Amino acid sequence: MKLGFIFFVLTTVSSVLASLDRPFFVGLGLLKSRIPRFITSLDHPYVKENQHAIESLSDPVQFFCYPESQLRALLPPVPDDIFKKLSLDDHKWDHTVEILSGFLDCPLAVEELEELQVKVSSASPSKYSQTAIKTFTLFTRLFKEAIQLKTLAWMDPSPEFDSHDATSALHKYLTDQNLNLPSVTTLILGPNAEFFVAAAPKLQKISSAPGFAWSWSGFNHFYRYENGPQRRLVRSLDSAKQLENVDLGFSFSKDSTAELVKAAPGVKTLSLEDFCDEGRQYGEAGRENFKAILSELAKLESLTVLSLPHVNYLGIGSFPEPGFRCGNAYFGIEGSKYGRSELLQEIQATEEAADIILQALPQLTKLCIRECADVKAGKIVRWPWTGRLRDYVLQSWPRLDGTDPEDDGKEDLDGPVLYTWEEDEEWFSTSKKHSIDEL
Repeated sequence: MKLGFIFFVLTTVSSVLASLDRPFFVGLGLLKSRIPRFITSLDHPYVKENQHAIESLSDPVQFFCYPESQLRALLPPVPDDIFKKLSLDDHKWDHTVEILSGFLDCPLAVEELEELQVKVSSASPSKYSQTAIKTFTLFTRLFKEAIQLKTLAWMDPSPEFDSHDATSALHKYLTDQNLNLPSVTTLILGPNAEFFVAAAPKLQKISSAPGFAWSWSGFNHFYRYENGPQRRLVRSLDSAKQLENVDLGFSFSKDSTAELVKAAPGVKTLSLEDFCDEGRQYGEAGRENFKAILSELAKLESLTVLSLPHVNYLGIGSFPEPGFRCGNAYFGIEGSKYGRSELLQEIQATEEAADIILQALPQLTKLCIRECADVKAGKIVRWPWTGRLRDYVLQSWPRLDGTDPEDDGKEDLDGPVLYTWEEDEEWFSTSKKHSIDEL
């Protein structure tokens, strides 16, 4: 009798709460949300801005998945791009199963999906739960049914560190299912996901996934072994016959550059992270290594846009690393002057590097070495500092006004930009000693 009375009271209270202001009590955790996880995972402004009203709907799934639903009249019009992008990036397998299941049960969502971003762990089979294994069939269904999918970003936040046999159980399953991505034109991949390349016959652009995975590989030499993730990804490009744009965020040597040129001879736009795969080199050795890599890139006859990192990562800069000194060296007035002097030397090295590059690749129309410049007839048209070197330096390293607690005073607005007027004369006057493009 008592149990029945308690159940009656709880049921009544729940009904009353729901009738008063359901979204409010959902926010307090007193009621379960009606909005399915696959809707909230869309991370779309419409869902965030109308969450209160969506929570009040009797059936949010019907509202989103069926345009003819009468519920559509209760809220502002649903944007056409509501299902354009889906992100699976919380690394939890049970959430992934829930999101994929809900998404696949919504015909409109699958039909309109154009961009899929996945960040899930694909460890060895022994580390999988039954929940994780269930995603295998769900991903297979999604890849088959999402016929408008154009961009796939796939990164394993915890890749296996085996340089010779890093293919995960999930990857193997998808491959065994004859994975096919006929509409995908862009891939953004982390380590061990190179098998997606062969599955995308219309692939035009490939990028390495940003973040920790590839940068970690840069600190582990086995990642650059003959059959390591970097080399495997480069070699996989051989199957991408329509590939035009390559953006790879890891180090290259002359040999790995040659491998890239062989695998992707038709590339038009190329972005590389580093030229120091075999260890950082400077001085004459750095320049020779740099020129050797350029001799390989010169074989890319269709290449018109080349993007490279900071000049010091090319091995020909004045400093071992960008900002290699302790952060304290850049504090205060003296630190700002040091930063400006360092920037000027980097600019000078950048222009030197550009001259070397354009001798090897005169067909370029755009060159980026951290900063970008258009190229015409093998010559730089204009750098961001061209004609405004002094202003560019002060824009990057403004004079201190003394308002920051770490400032050691207020810088004289009429004083030299560098340490002395003589240095200013050398760098900024028309008869300056240092050669920097100011025309």
